[in-house]
Amino acid sequence: MIDITTIVIVLGVFATSSAIIYFIWKYLIPKLQSLTSSSTEVKTKRIKNIDTSIELLKLEFEYAKESSIQAQQDRLTIMNFYLGLYTAINGGYIGIQQIVPENVIEYLPLTFLVLSFLSYIFILQIIRLRQAWHESAMVMNQIKEYFFKRDESLKDFITWRIDTLPKPEKFKTINYFTSFLIAILGSISLAIGLTLFSVPILLNVLITLLYLVICLGSYRFMLEYNV
Repeated sequence: MIDITTIVIVLGVFATSSAIIYFIWKYLIPKLQSLTSSSTEVKTKRIKNIDTSIELLKLEFEYAKESSIQAQQDRLTIMNFYLGLYTAINGGYIGIQQIVPENVIEYLPLTFLVLSFLSYIFILQIIRLRQAWHESAMVMNQIKEYFFKRDESLKDFITWRIDTLPKPEKFKTINYFTSFLIAILGSISLAIGLTLFSVPILLNVLITLLYLVICLGSYRFMLEYNV
């Protein structure tokens, strides 16, 4: 005959086991699933954020690259336009004297003075394009530094970095020689204009040299201090 105490113990164990199983099924398993799901969502979100950041950097790099290319192309366009303008004004000065009244001819040398002023304006444009190129190059190199931190071996394959990027005011660059050429042509125009206005030779030379110094000094100063 089965002892009542044994039955009570068995029922108690069964009830306790059932309660534990119910608790695990009702509360513990959903909680674990929730934690696992949250962890997975966090990891997925982090991966998505990384992908989004890299995509954003790609877009920024492409924009900076296009801006630097555009700055180089604009420099060439400006130089071609200046040379065309310079040639047209100098060539037109000779031909226009035959068709304008004599009382106007005495004011024609002003065209050379205006041309020298325009030459300085063109130099300022070259300076601004150099600054724009340097800003774009800095952005691209900052993005490179981000990837260098993730993979140091990339430094062995990339030449231009923030510490190796040429300074904007560096001499012996295409921008500098372009500005130097414009400054020389502007100085010649200024000297011709002053000569036609019968300015004394010594004063003419001093003014022309001062103009040349201002042009080249502006190039150096504005690029070095990013004015």
